[in-house]
Amino acid sequence: MPLDRRILWCLRQKMGIRLEKPNGELGKSYLKEANDSLASMNANIKAGLRKWVIITAYYARYNAIYALLRKIGIKSEIHDCSIAVAKYLFSGKFDRGFFSELEKAKDQRINLQYYTNRTVSDSDYERNVKSASEFVLKVEKAIDLLTSREMEEARQKMSSLIGEG
Repeated sequence: MPLDRRILWCLRQKMGIRLEKPNGELGKSYLKEANDSLASMNANIKAGLRKWVIITAYYARYNAIYALLRKIGIKSEIHDCSIAVAKYLFSGKFDRGFFSELEKAKDQRINLQYYTNRTVSDSDYERNVKSASEFVLKVEKAIDLLTSREMEEARQKMSSLIGEG
């Protein structure tokens, strides 16, 4: 995956991207957050709270991706930066469209969480909800299959970028 200009921007931000010691336990805690968000999504579906369904569907995905980053020792407190770095480092581990699905879920969340006059179409809503659990499972599987060599390669890629940034 080619380097996204957003990553260079993120490297200049205080809370953008930092390399830390790999932390599998912290990664597991973010996977728990992802699964808690899925449970919340399902409860919100039953309650008919469409806005909160979209919000929790996004956070399930985001926390799963962030678990992958935290496991290898990458910290970012800016969602766009986390997504850009994950896409740069791991697009080869996931099927085509995987990261665009995450970005669409983020856009839907922003539209409903911050703007009362915006909506999400029924078809986009259904697609988002149907794919959230599968998305988290794919990331969990990728984390389980991640080798120490792959972790080190990802860290080296980030280290060289941080040196350039």
